[in-house]
Amino acid sequence: MTVLLELFLTFSRISLIAIGGANAAIPEIRHAVVDIHQWMNSDTFTHLFAVAQSAPGPNVLIASIIGWHVAGIAGLLVATIAMVLPASVLAFAIGRVISHFTHRREYKLVQDAVVPVAIGLIIASGIELSLYSAFDVLTWGMVLGTLVFVYFTEANPMWALLVCAIGGVVAYQAGVL
Repeated sequence: MTVLLELFLTFSRISLIAIGGANAAIPEIRHAVVDIHQWMNSDTFTHLFAVAQSAPGPNVLIASIIGWHVAGIAGLLVATIAMVLPASVLAFAIGRVISHFTHRREYKLVQDAVVPVAIGLIIASGIELSLYSAFDVLTWGMVLGTLVFVYFTEANPMWALLVCAIGGVVAYQAGVL
């Protein structure tokens, strides 16, 4: 099987389970690209994820960057299409069907039940990334500081990214990282 076909099949499958968006599927993406296909190691995956998160645009960028890392521009295109197309078609089809049931009580129950699932998947993604990253006191301080900043202020989260990036550079220059 060619790498491009493997990329397409991998990200197509993952797109269908990404309830809550691409970030909710990070553990499965990491498992597929690191453990199953061995296209990269955990450190590279974590760095690519960080780049994808710091870039403006949709969370699906993680698939694009992985595709590019694995197979260049063709990989970028294949992985992006594979991550977007199946989920979009499924969402459209489900939307057409359930639009007839939005007035029913069961619709609201299902809708409410999906929220904690999405939250759980996103939290699991954060835990998954932390397990395969070199975390120390400084890194945990940045994580907690960002969490507090984003949760308790209405400021743009990019400020947290900027402060942590500068802090990381300073720590690296000082030999702490």
